[in-house]
Amino acid sequence: MKKPVQFDIDGVLADFIAGFTTLAHEYFGTPILSDRTNLKYGTNHIVGADNSARVWKMIVDGTDFWWRLPAHADRPTFIRINNLQDERDVYFVTNRPGRWAKWQTESWLLAHGIWNPTVIVTDLKALPAQATGAGYAIEDKPGNAVMISYVNRAIRSFLIDLPYNRINHDMIGGRVERVNTLSEFLDIVEAGE
Repeated sequence: MKKPVQFDIDGVLADFIAGFTTLAHEYFGTPILSDRTNLKYGTNHIVGADNSARVWKMIVDGTDFWWRLPAHADRPTFIRINNLQDERDVYFVTNRPGRWAKWQTESWLLAHGIWNPTVIVTDLKALPAQATGAGYAIEDKPGNAVMISYVNRAIRSFLIDLPYNRINHDMIGGRVERVNTLSEFLDIVEAGE
């Protein structure tokens, strides 16, 4: 059997910053941005610390924030991801907090064409990669990509190129590969085994 694939959600499949700043805009009139915006300092810098805390409270207490996020990928890319499940296990690993975060994530994936998604909610992204014996993983955060690459020497850990994660490649080490798009990552996975 082919090795499992692990996908991060926010920053890879979904545009978290667009959802967060849209919610902040509705309440505080702050600008709407996206993951493709050059964000160096996180959500506190975008909307202010007090407003950021209020938005996070709305996310955690609410029941539909994660379900409403815009997708980064187009329909054919989601179909490619779904088709991977015919040959290998596919895991969607996220650190989303809040009421029904796992259910919202599963519903969101289903709405985008991923049938019967396996969602794992944890802030320790490397552990599911290790436990499942993943062969490939893609992240938007350099720290997660590095940790994944070191828990299992056989895994190929990828970082999707975004303005906020463009750091000196020497800092993340030679075990993390950078890709420009999700399609590029899927090309590598499909050709790899």
